[in-house]
Amino acid sequence: NSLRKSAAAIGALLIPLGGAFVGKYDSINIILPFTYVPMLLVFLQSFLAKGKLSFLVYWIVSNVLCILVGHPQMAVEIFILEAIFTISFLIANPIHWRRILFGIGGFFLIISLASSYFYPIFYNLPNTDRSQGVSGGLTELFEFSFTPKAFTGLVIPHPFGHDETYNGPKNEAELSSYLGPIAIIFAIIGLCTGRKKFYSMWI
Repeated sequence: NSLRKSAAAIGALLIPLGGAFVGKYDSINIILPFTYVPMLLVFLQSFLAKGKLSFLVYWIVSNVLCILVGHPQMAVEIFILEAIFTISFLIANPIHWRRILFGIGGFFLIISLASSYFYPIFYNLPNTDRSQGVSGGLTELFEFSFTPKAFTGLVIPHPFGHDETYNGPKNEAELSSYLGPIAIIFAIIGLCTGRKKFYSMWI
């Protein structure tokens, strides 16, 4: 994105040293797919901006590898991230409709190439609580969800809370989701200063 070297270096350091990684270093099957994200977004943006099919091929291959190296939940979350990135890019940069069609085709090709990984998961899903949602009185599933109190804990947590004194999301390392006042201040600065130069990221 034509950043200065110092800004690019800070961004590169924040990825492995930020909360998303540090809070999950004990779960390598979550960390490994996450390491692909910067490369995936580079290839995706390069294809959308320049229309070269080689970038689309790189994006497809990288996505398949990203899926195969880790937890399937991360594959879904990364797809959502890429979708948000693509929509933001399209709002800021209207492009030829053919690129959009190629991108959609690439997504289905990724799913097809990784089907041997996904199929056993879908096959066994009906036998798990994951398929039941929160209907039928399965209120215990809320223990693994974000309650209103947990949302408050994302901004004003007890730094070293335990049991009753911990008000962050349950069963998660706090660093993996903690926003905090410093991060919110930086986000506000970004909203005020980043619109002209990085409109799609600003969205």
